[in-house]
Amino acid sequence: MMNSTRQLVSVIARQRLSTQVLNTCQRSLHTSIVRLNDTPQKNFTEALTDKFIGQVKKQGKNGRLSDPTRFVQIDSLPTTATTEDIRKLAREAFPQGDKSIIEAVFCRSFDFNFYGRCIVLMKSPEDARKIVEYGNRRSVGGNTIKMSFTGSDQSDDTNAVMSGFRRPELTSITDSTSASGRSVMVTGLPSRTQPEHLLGFLRSRNFFPIEGASDNVLPLKT
Repeated sequence: MMNSTRQLVSVIARQRLSTQVLNTCQRSLHTSIVRLNDTPQKNFTEALTDKFIGQVKKQGKNGRLSDPTRFVQIDSLPTTATTEDIRKLAREAFPQGDKSIIEAVFCRSFDFNFYGRCIVLMKSPEDARKIVEYGNRRSVGGNTIKMSFTGSDQSDDTNAVMSGFRRPELTSITDSTSASGRSVMVTGLPSRTQPEHLLGFLRSRNFFPIEGASDNVLPLKT
């Protein structure tokens, strides 16, 4: 976010009036002083308000905030962000806002690293608009996030749209939805570790991946 510093310098006009004019025109002079002091303040306030409204309208045209869709794109999230952080924003945006979140996809690079972008599917464009208006340029984990609308409501297959932002490793051939939020990444394994080795280790600790799926354990590129 671009930060700008504005400085307001007050100009004080001093007038020296003779004693005679001060005595004869005291009431008129008092009225003139009030008007001189109020008019610039009023003009400054109106100008500042008009400038703010202009910026909002400009953002609506260039930032896609004027055309809500069900898909919300969140950028500049910290690498430690979780789904609960997104749900918390939604709850703060409007009552039970987290209930309106259908799915959240944390976008990852080819080496499976999260790079700060999340795509959220809301129940309706109106719910998406509320969370964008509330959450845009708010701070999450020390980062100032940016929110905008993405995708199109013309598509009937929302899962296909969300899958476009999801790593293929998180799309199961046996599950029509996805493995997002239900997957665990294990690191630090020996270089010769095979999927069956990891499966045996997990089962010995009473953890059982989806049975009958050939892709329940996948090696990632390192």
